[in-house]
Amino acid sequence: MFRLVSIPCLLGIVFQLAGCYSPTVKSIPIITDNQGWQLEEICGSENCYPLVDVLRKDGFVIRVEARNGTIIPDVFTVSVAFSITLGFPEIVNKGYTYEPSKSFVRFGDGHTIHAKGFPCPHTRYSLSYFRNFESVNNSVELPASHPKTGKPYSCFILFFDDKPPSVEETFELHIDGLSQANKEVEVPTLFFSKGIRR
Repeated sequence: MFRLVSIPCLLGIVFQLAGCYSPTVKSIPIITDNQGWQLEEICGSENCYPLVDVLRKDGFVIRVEARNGTIIPDVFTVSVAFSITLGFPEIVNKGYTYEPSKSFVRFGDGHTIHAKGFPCPHTRYSLSYFRNFESVNNSVELPASHPKTGKPYSCFILFFDDKPPSVEETFELHIDGLSQANKEVEVPTLFFSKGIRR
């Protein structure tokens, strides 16, 4: 038997659902010199919220999520996840490595901060953890297998020990430290500025 729901209650549910997907102002990246890479927006989860940015080139994918004070006000991180697009098994185990500490951000005033890299799994998201626990200080083979799906996937949280830039400020992300067969892979600079995204 169906239960009748009052109009005000139904409207409340609709507004709540709409609020979950309302556009938000955040730092959005662009690339200018793509070097064969493509920058795209994709669904960040099964319900497609939030949208996230990925760089793609020849089946190699880098997912990028900037969190400049959006989770904890004093913490500035960028998550980078490396994976292989389905249908490109030939590039798995091709000698890719990544050294997180070579990546850095350049702020609008010109100063730079190098990353402290932490593996996404088992890392506690707090300023104390990022400052006091040991980060990844060497090259790591990519991509490893995702713990749940077994697909090629490696994820790092890049921590930048500085005041997070506001969405009104611009900054650049340089994903340096990516190599294949000991040869540097050039990844285009990501230029972040204020934008709107759901």
